[in-house]
Amino acid sequence: MTFLVKWRVSKTIQWLVKVFFIYLFIFTAFRVATVFFFKPPQTSWASLLPSFWLGLKYDLRWISFLLMPVAFFSLFPKLSPFYSERGKKFWTFYLGVVTLLVLFFYGADFGQFSYVNSRLNADALVFTEHPRESLQMVWQSYPVIWILIGVVGAMLMMVWMFKKVHVGVTGKNINVHKFDYRRRWSLIAILMLCWFMYGLLDSERY
Repeated sequence: MTFLVKWRVSKTIQWLVKVFFIYLFIFTAFRVATVFFFKPPQTSWASLLPSFWLGLKYDLRWISFLLMPVAFFSLFPKLSPFYSERGKKFWTFYLGVVTLLVLFFYGADFGQFSYVNSRLNADALVFTEHPRESLQMVWQSYPVIWILIGVVGAMLMMVWMFKKVHVGVTGKNINVHKFDYRRRWSLIAILMLCWFMYGLLDSERY
């Protein structure tokens, strides 16, 4: 995305654009995997396109919620992930934590669907009424240790990707002076995230 450098988009927004597409890829992969494993044989992929479109809008919404804090606070230079090493570590840690939560809920959703053939919702709270029995059932029914290793491993891989993208953005902007960046792109990015968050992709809120 060298055009972002040419347009003098700030390094933080360049980073967020790439992180945005990483999240979108992960969310879409989970959605496709769910359909692949649980799609009824009589249901065609073509008939699921409206569902995928709706799912895409939800994904854009949640990704925007996750990234909005970074975009907003980057308006204050000292809070940007590119201002200092501390800022880089803080925002990378933040993304690591939210990624872990996202992976956990996607994993729980996958397990819920495989167990009772329904998506994760408030009905799952019934398992909290008898936590010991529920935990024992989960332990006996699923390879819990391997699942935890997989989730943590995926989270660490995502954090590594975020850091790698950060380094890449820094390298591509090494010859750009900080006063050459155009602040309007940060405002445009925030407006775009708000657009996705509040469901303005069409005339109906979702």
